[in-house]
Amino acid sequence: MNIKDTIFLQSGISTVIPLVMYQQYLDHGKMLYHLNNAEIIICHGGFGIISESIKANKKLIIIPRLKKYNEAVNPQIELGEYLANREPRIKLLNENDNLQNNILELYEINTPFLNEYSSIIPNMILETILNL
Repeated sequence: MNIKDTIFLQSGISTVIPLVMYQQYLDHGKMLYHLNNAEIIICHGGFGIISESIKANKKLIIIPRLKKYNEAVNPQIELGEYLANREPRIKLLNENDNLQNNILELYEINTPFLNEYSSIIPNMILETILNL
């Protein structure tokens, strides 16, 4: 399978020019359009994108921002661990994990999320925020 043919990237502040279709920033409507047309969402692990992805029944690869690189300091790792430990359709990767292998593994999973996730995400996010 040629993964590159199915990738769209929101590049943000990155100065690297991607070798795939991309746009620097997307408004919320365009982001939802691309999210709804994707099979797998790869994100840093913010609460909003995770919630939207799970509501849309999308497989997720979370690659959290890290404090050691002076990136966002919010519970992306904790939220990613919580979800990845409970759901095979969600993977938490670190900087040494092979992204392509994880994408190919997710392509093989054909079961939907358990319905419970759409209702527990808001509570789980609130609990994570309160425990910071």
